[in-house]
Formats: sequence, structure tokens, C-alpha cells
Amino acid sequence: MRHPKSLHRLRIAGIAFLFLVGAGTAFGQSATVEGTITDNGSGNPIAGATVALSDPAYGANVPFATGTTNASGQYSISFSMSAGETRDIVVEAASPDHAPARHGFTGSLPCYFNCGPGAEMSIGEGATLTGIDIALDPGGRLAGSVTASDSGSGLESARIRVFEGNSMYEYSSHFGALTAADGSYTSSLAVAPGDYHIIAEPDFADYPMYADNYVAEAWNDRTCELARCPLGDTDTVSISAGSTTSSIDFALAPGAAISGDLNPPGIEKLIYLYNGAGQNITYNWIRSDQLPATAWGFNGLRGGSYYIQLGPLDRNPYLRQLHNGLHCPWGGCERARGTPLTVPAGASLSLPTTTLSQGGQVDGVIIDADTNGIPAGSPTDADLGSYDIIDASGTVVGGGDISTDATGAISLEASAAVPPGSYYVRTYSEFFGDSIGHVDIGSDEALDSYMDGIYPDEPCAGIDCNLASATTVSVTAGATSSVIMEITTGSQIDGTVVDAGTNNPIAETIVRVVDASGETLSVTMTDANGDFRFGALPAGDYYVRTSMSSSVGPGHYGVQFEYFDKVHGASGNCSEALCDPNTGTMITLDGSTDQALGNLEVTSGPVISGQILEVPSGYPIPRGKVEVYTDTGDFVGSYKLDYFNARYQTTALPPGTYTLVPDVSPAYSSVTTTGGNMPTSRGVPGPDDGFQVTIGTESVEADLQVVDRAIDRLFNDNFSGTD
Repeated sequence: MRHPKSLHRLRIAGIAFLFLVGAGTAFGQSATVEGTITDNGSGNPIAGATVALSDPAYGANVPFATGTTNASGQYSISFSMSAGETRDIVVEAASPDHAPARHGFTGSLPCYFNCGPGAEMSIGEGATLTGIDIALDPGGRLAGSVTASDSGSGLESARIRVFEGNSMYEYSSHFGALTAADGSYTSSLAVAPGDYHIIAEPDFADYPMYADNYVAEAWNDRTCELARCPLGDTDTVSISAGSTTSSIDFALAPGAAISGDLNPPGIEKLIYLYNGAGQNITYNWIRSDQLPATAWGFNGLRGGSYYIQLGPLDRNPYLRQLHNGLHCPWGGCERARGTPLTVPAGASLSLPTTTLSQGGQVDGVIIDADTNGIPAGSPTDADLGSYDIIDASGTVVGGGDISTDATGAISLEASAAVPPGSYYVRTYSEFFGDSIGHVDIGSDEALDSYMDGIYPDEPCAGIDCNLASATTVSVTAGATSSVIMEITTGSQIDGTVVDAGTNNPIAETIVRVVDASGETLSVTMTDANGDFRFGALPAGDYYVRTSMSSSVGPGHYGVQFEYFDKVHGASGNCSEALCDPNTGTMITLDGSTDQALGNLEVTSGPVISGQILEVPSGYPIPRGKVEVYTDTGDFVGSYKLDYFNARYQTTALPPGTYTLVPDVSPAYSSVTTTGGNMPTSRGVPGPDDGFQVTIGTESVEADLQVVDRAIDRLFNDNFSGTD
């Protein structure tokens, strides 16, 4: 498991696990917080107000301690602390009639209780903070019911969740509600006047299974996949001060379910559920205390296309695989591939029992080829990124992490299992664009001036390795193959990306080292000053260019900049794959001397941007890419969706007509066609359809529609042949 050091990992789409272990903790005296809660207008004390203490560094809106005011509006909350401990806290309060506020905070927060830092207070073990008073303004609540659409019966213990209307941050569960036996609810605490997104979901029996198999829903009549809704496309509920907004009713539709059994029974197992686009929805963890259990399941699904990943909890000799039998042996595996599962809304699907097979693992060390010791300048206790395991065809099939210990000694940490066979092992990882010689998304340190290499001692120009000079590593079932990799120093390239008009540096944009044919050899991102540096490269001829709307690898959502690209040394601008490196200046490295390129000046221009929308729901899909072609069929670029806003954006483009092809996964196809004028140069997206977009000197917004093939097939089965 990687060291949790790089904030860039927040860019990765997926589920993170956080294990907090407190071995041998010495508990000290409890700390106490006291104060009075009053009405801001009258100054009168508020009885029955809820006061919450939270850790502002902990993102989830789960206070670690709460209390209630007495008839005089006073509260006193004590909580345990470790001996000698000091911690930061924030104190917030709300009541059924009063909107929340934070002590000492005069601005507005995107949500309560605890939605990030602001007005923190430090408290030590055994201390008491007094006079922590908060004055509250009137607020409002909401009320309604949650019923089953098929029976009309109320759903008990359904959960109402409240999200702020603009930022769409979720309020603590204290501001939501659980339904009564008849399905009715009234939210617990008031919120400030305004517009809010509301989600209703069935009661959880045992995560991720709902006690009642119904589909979660956002107001108004917008179904969600396990309460994951694109809230920006749902309606809001208006709440006023001093009143309760009523009749916020939900009728939940019956859910679809997928289940199965996973052997062997003696190991902990993780079963991941992905939607048709390959976005992780949830997981089923068969824990050690549940063994020898093998059964797993998911319910409350909307229905449509899904992918299931089945595997062990930890990195061990058992192979992870998809439901369709395709192996998925590493974190960079593309889950949305091959045949998806399809299940209609409200239906159930039981998969055949699956037994995990055994593969083998790789681990090892990296040493300096000249000294046979620790490479010079190796950082201590560092994350150096990842390494790739490559099959005979040159395809990356697995990988692991590279880290150092307190002495700087470098380890290839044990990989996830790969099928038995012979493989190449390379220090460069394509998933994050990790070079061992420069800091990137997946690493927090680098081996300054060292080149990437392939086992045992062949230097590589980034991902470009001479496989004929390398040696394969034999991997056998149930065993770990250990290797010693030798690396050497080379030449580095550095420079700065700036705006041509303002000379301001551009941070977090992508720069590539390419060969004369334009193939990427190494990729990195600029820092806050617009500076970039490529880890060392062997002697040879190279070109450097920007990639203003692209990604460093599958593990990165991609950057979105409204600029043309620039090849170092070229006089003009270009756009992604239309850039010819030969228009620029060739960089000749001798393998020992570094090259400083100075500024790469980029010019702003018009772009095409938008979303990929699912039909018929209209929801934006947050995962996938858009392939762009010229009117003559030349490939321009592949533009990944930004995971956080579900949008794509091209690099700046010259005026013309372009064909845009949404490429989500094998589970989706485009809704409209170009009428036969399809690109022929790449053929990557698959179906013969796309969208024509014309751009001039101004940017263009273009949303692209796709349909889940399973839903489309069900529609055709039901309605084909009718008038």
C-alpha cells in the first residue's frame, strides 16, 4: 500500500479505505467544552439545542462528540483524550427552530456540522474551554414521507440526506431524518433559509445491502445509483425561516439486485461494483470475522449495465478478476472492459459461483549499477511512485509501489498477483506517468538524475525500453519472484510553461517528451511556478511539447486549459495529435549533461467543451473520454472527463468542423450519428457514430448523448414493431 503522502491522489476516482489503529494508547484526563446557546435576535437562551464538536481535519461530517442545552441554554460536553494530547476542534450548534452556526466564525460555511476548517480552537488533555457561546438565527425544516412505489406502503427507517444547494456539500445526518413506521419524517434540526438538494434512500441492513430493496431518489423523481446522484441536475427544495416545508414526498421504485458466491472460503474478499462507465459505486467486504462466508450481493440498483471485480482483500497470490473472467491484477486495471452484466430495473441476477485462481507476485530492490549500493541522493521514507509489470506484447498487466526506508534503500513492494508466466519489470509506471527520476502524481520524491530502467539493468527513455536487451522474470503460482534492478544516471530536461500574452506561469499543465514520430516517451506536470523537469533520459534525440488538455495516465482525470499546444522551438501553435514534433527543435542528450529549455510560451484559443449525458436520465457521466477528429478523419486528441465536474474540454482548436465521439465503455453507445462521415484513422471509440461540431474563433459548448446498451436493448425488445 502506498504511503499516504501525495495530495494529488485526491484526483483518483475510486474508493479509499482508512484504517485507524491505536495500539497502546495511554488515556489521559477528559477535556471539556462549555458555553451557552442563545437566540441572536432576543438574546433568550435556547433549550434543547444540539451542540457538536468536530475535528476540522477530518473530512466526513461526523462530530466526535455532541451534547444538548438545558433550559438555560447551557451545555457542557466532555470527551476522552490521550495523555499529553492537544487537538484542534470546531464547535457548532443548531436547534429544531434555529439554523446552525459555528463559534467564532463570521463567514458562511458550505455545510454543517463540520464542513472544513475555520475558527479552530486548540484544547489540551484535561483542559476546559468555557464561554464557548453561540447565537443562532431562525431556520426552517422539511417534512414529508417515503413510500414504496409498488405498494404505496411507508418505508420505515429510510434516510433523508440534505445537501447545500450551490456547493452541494452534505450536511451532517443530524440535519436529515429517519422515517417513522408509516414512512413519515420531519427533519431533526433547522437549516438556514435557502435552496437544498434532498436525497431519500432505504434503510441499510448491512452495507452495501439495503434492508428494503428500493432505489434511492433525489428530489424530484430522479433515481440514484445507491444514493450517488449528480445533484447539480436535480431539483432543489426551498426552505424558509420559521417554517417547515412540507410534502417533500418520495416514492421509491423497486431495486435491482446482483449476487453470487466467491471462493476460497478461507480468505478475506473484496467485491467491487462498477457502473457501466466503470465508475466505482460501492464494495462488499467479506471480513475475517465472517469467514468462511462466500456470499456477496448488492441491491437497490437502478438497473442497466454493471461490472463486478472479484478478488482478495490484500495483495496475495490470488488473482483479481472481473465477472466476465478477464483478469484485473492491479490498481490501474480498466474495469469497464469486455461484456458487462445487464440487469433490468427491479430484477435480480445471480452469478455462478466463482473460485479465485492463484497467480504469482513480484518484489525486489533497486540499486545503483555502478556502486551496487543505494543510489546517490535517495530520499528516506519516501514514495517514489510505481513500477510496471509488462507481458511479451508490451502490455502493462500489473504493477506495484516503489518506496524507500529510513536509510534510503529502495524497495519494489510486492505487487498484486499476476497470472503465471514471464514478464518484464520496468520502473516507469503508465498509470500516473510515474518516472523514477521526477516527481509526479503518484510520488512525493524522486531519484534526481537517475534514468528509468527495465530489469535487470537496461536504461529506458521513460516508457521506451529495449525489450530485446531486457530479461523476463518468471512468475509462478503461489510464489513471489524477487528481482534486483540496476539503474544509472542520465541527462535531465527542464523548462517553464508560461502564457505568451502575460508571461504568467501555468501550473499543473502537462508536458511530454516525444520522439520524432510524436509517440510519448515520458510525461510530467508543471509545479506552482510553471516549472517542469523530466527525470533523466539516455543519450539520444528528443522533442518536448505541451499537452494543454490531457492526462498523465489512466489514474489522472486530466487537465483542462484553453490553450494551443507548443512544440519546443516551433514558431507556430498546434493542437494535441496534430502537433508535428519535427516543426520544433530536436534536443540531443549525451546521457550526462542536462538541458534547460527556458520558456514554452502557449497562446489561448477557442475550445470545445461539455458533458457526456446519459439517455434517458439526462445525468452527466463522470467517467470516460471524448475522441476528436478533423473533417478529413485525422485524429486530434482524446480528452478525458474531469471526474469532479464530469466535463471534457479540448485543447484550443483552429476553426473548422470536427467529429466528436464519446467513448465511455463497451456498455454504452452514442445516440446520434454523423450520417456516415466517420473518422477512419484510429477506430478506437468503436461504434460508427459521432457528433459534428463547428468552431470558429469562439469556444463552443457541445453535450454528447450516449445510452446504456442494456437499457436500449430492453427498449427495442419492448417497443420494436409498434407504431
